[in-house]
Amino acid sequence: MKKIYTTLSLLLFGFGLLNAQTINTITKNVYQNDTVVLRLNDYIGVIQWQKSADNTNWTDITNANVDTFLFIADQTTYFRAMVTVGNCEPFISDKAEIIISENLAPNTPTSPIPSNGVINQSITPTLGWSCSDPEGDAITYDVYLDANNGTTLVSEGQTDMVYSPIGLSYGTTYYWKIVAKDANDNESTSEVWNFTVIDNLAPTTEEYKIGMLSVILPENCCIPEGCGPTYKLMYPAPDLNEIYPPFTYIPLLGNISHYHDQLIIKVIGEDTILPPEEYGSMNYYGPTYAIFVQEYELLSQIKYHDFLVPEAKNYTEQTYGCFICWNKTFSWEINGNQSIIKVRLTNTFSAETSLPFIELWYDGNTGQFIKEENNLNGNNPCH
Repeated sequence: MKKIYTTLSLLLFGFGLLNAQTINTITKNVYQNDTVVLRLNDYIGVIQWQKSADNTNWTDITNANVDTFLFIADQTTYFRAMVTVGNCEPFISDKAEIIISENLAPNTPTSPIPSNGVINQSITPTLGWSCSDPEGDAITYDVYLDANNGTTLVSEGQTDMVYSPIGLSYGTTYYWKIVAKDANDNESTSEVWNFTVIDNLAPTTEEYKIGMLSVILPENCCIPEGCGPTYKLMYPAPDLNEIYPPFTYIPLLGNISHYHDQLIIKVIGEDTILPPEEYGSMNYYGPTYAIFVQEYELLSQIKYHDFLVPEAKNYTEQTYGCFICWNKTFSWEINGNQSIIKVRLTNTFSAETSLPFIELWYDGNTGQFIKEENNLNGNNPCH
């Protein structure tokens, strides 16, 4: 129970005035073990605090002889102060009736995270809920979780409103509930909620993976429903293209710098499940597995898109005499110790069976031009 300090100030009356003026009773509701302070102001004489269970029979309170009387409320009781001056009749104060109110249980825990009944959840979820107490009491929580009916106690007496279970199984539905308790042994129990862990879609990977890092920070996303995972390892990479079909990327988790966007990286990590918060409420159709990055190495220094788009414009203007505004696609490869970034310009409006293209190769670390490949057969695309 949260300890409340309640202060009551009482007025003082002489016996000779009792017939002319009624002594008031001040009623105050408090909770068990609250601290109550009674104070008598503006008096002269010797004070003695008294108490009564029935408002009729009064007894002196031992060592209660000062103007301020502090005590711990333990039962409904009446209090008053009696003041004597010499041989005069005593003066009696107003009475205070301190009533012990019933302490209420915590409010029922609500707002489960993840939401009740959701599927495709991470195998390492963080469960959360909301709860409060009507009197502001401190609350502890017991967490129950299992794959049957949510009756297995997995955490007892915790104060945080989050719990991270371990040892879950893929493709399994789990049931859980929260029991909230205060210091007065009052408790309330939530509904039984459930969530389902995603199937084990994570394939076995090799020791490392190489790809192009793509970063779209949430604040830079222009699509209202969201852009999906923040960090992606983009193909083509022959090993990845075989391991992770049919998608063109795999999401990355862990400590990754957004400053390395558009660079070729070599990733060392472990397969895991993509947490749902990575794609939020959007209609996400990408891979639901991911790589948790333990470390990664930069294999290029040139941001391919920022570099290749203007470079392609400059190159075609200087080589062919015009700006060739064909469809652009980007790729990369590692040749020994050399990283190569490429841009292919394709005339997708051509009626030819084999669409005309120009492909430009550059060193991914220095930006130096390597070569041009095309199928123009000596024709100038500007004519």
